[in-house]
Amino acid sequence: MLKGFILSRFNQQAKRTKANDDWKKAMQALGEFEEDEDQRFFQAWLRARYADTIRPGKAGSQNEDFEKIGTRFHSWVRDNLEKMKLDPDRPDDFERFVSDDFKFHLTAYLRILQTQNTLIPALQHIYYINRWGIASSQSYPLMLAPLVTTDTAETVDAKMDLVARYIETFVVRRSINYRKFSASSIRYTMYSLVKEIRGKDLPTLQTLLAAKIKALDESWGEFTHFGLHGQNRRFVKFLLSRITSYAEQGVGMTTTFQTYHESPGGKPFEIEHIWADNMALQSEKFEDTADFSDWRASIGALVLLPNGTNQSYNDKSYTEKLPHYQKENLLARSLCPLTYKNNPNFTKWFTSRGLPFRAHDEFKKADIDLRQALYQKICEDIWQFPTAQA
Repeated sequence: MLKGFILSRFNQQAKRTKANDDWKKAMQALGEFEEDEDQRFFQAWLRARYADTIRPGKAGSQNEDFEKIGTRFHSWVRDNLEKMKLDPDRPDDFERFVSDDFKFHLTAYLRILQTQNTLIPALQHIYYINRWGIASSQSYPLMLAPLVTTDTAETVDAKMDLVARYIETFVVRRSINYRKFSASSIRYTMYSLVKEIRGKDLPTLQTLLAAKIKALDESWGEFTHFGLHGQNRRFVKFLLSRITSYAEQGVGMTTTFQTYHESPGGKPFEIEHIWADNMALQSEKFEDTADFSDWRASIGALVLLPNGTNQSYNDKSYTEKLPHYQKENLLARSLCPLTYKNNPNFTKWFTSRGLPFRAHDEFKKADIDLRQALYQKICEDIWQFPTAQA
């Protein structure tokens, strides 16, 4: 319906035929991802570029631009030509709409779809938020919002990755603080942000998003109490995958987040409790079994190990596990004294970053606290939002 309406405004058959062919090819390209990807594209593009009004949260409120585009974008376009700077009596407006705006935003949208499942350094945060992020109905418009048709391909990538980096930081900070981010609970915040960042140049976008991160209510201070529970296993694995790969890349290793989160071609990695599930193995006192379980599930008492290896260590004491950790990833190896001997790359890296790595001959409550502080500092390092464009 939208295509028919737009093309009906062309006054030259040759241009109409070419636009129709281009439109069909575009729909085919989108259809290679999901059956209704074309619909999601138009919703994301129109929200990113043109939507102004948002339905208030009060009961009985009427749908506005952002909601109408989500349910009937075809009729919304016909009703909002002036907002889109489309004069019904000027065919060249509609030709530009297809040849410039449509093609440009389609290319950017396809770039998002292609990179959210392929880890590309320049767009790595799009990959991350596809594993732990907000609803695509909000993330796609946000990533498209700052783009303008005169942006180079490099600028498009930089803007979209910067927005994705903001989204990732936002959801990680909320998750650490045990706060949800369902689409309904953050819709007004995210749609308002779409309007704020629309068409912004890269330095302005970076300054604006950095200020948003600085103003977040959810601080890193709650990391002290963060740990694994029945509802956040996916996030904890995401977090440990980011921490582990960050440390290894810091010392020049070629492993990536994907190595630990998806484990392509290898055994999947699983969350390993450094303490066995046996309170009798610990020399310290606990209030009760729940208190012991809380300590055991602290994020600082967790690492990632390959499936099988993880199970084989389950019932062992820390002193029995420690020699085996020396053969695992750097985060697990960092528990071992041998890791700090004749390893200048590691020592130089964590010293330069101010990261409090240290070996642990034993693993008691105080050691968990130290690891908890280490993981927090690594997270602050990973998600330190840039304040100035390099």
